[in-house]
Amino acid sequence: MKRKMEELAPLARREDLVIQDLNEELLVYDRNRHKAHSLNKTAAFIWNQCDGQTTVADIARRMEREFNAPVDDRLVWLGIKQLAGSRLLQDRISQTPDMKGLSRRQVVQLGLGAFLVLPAIISITAPEAHAAGSCTGNSRPPGCPCGSNNQCASGSCVGGVCA
Repeated sequence: MKRKMEELAPLARREDLVIQDLNEELLVYDRNRHKAHSLNKTAAFIWNQCDGQTTVADIARRMEREFNAPVDDRLVWLGIKQLAGSRLLQDRISQTPDMKGLSRRQVVQLGLGAFLVLPAIISITAPEAHAAGSCTGNSRPPGCPCGSNNQCASGSCVGGVCA
């Protein structure tokens, strides 16, 4: 039996991820896929609400309270679609409301009601350590073991791994 779209309560994937919370973004490194994802504040908020119990409509209401701005459910769906595409959700989301019918102006209006920005995820593939070259010195590529931020080319040592 299929659940109605309004009842969908997405669940964030947490295993095999290294997560670093920064001021305006959340960095998530996927150890299995060797990908680093940078979630802006809006995408991070949506991902953190994905507990398998909270529906998309509930996430939108929580966002309204958190950001003190009106939030359309389609904004949350846009974030869910991006999270699913980045494989940051436990289950694949096969359907989301059709966003194709929205004009650019409507998409922008979804996120800019009162300084709220559209959810955005920027992802890069990080080479595995053996393919990345040397994991020694103070300019280690993503995926290399580290003990401090200054050892990583990115300046970010998260959970003992350069992000």
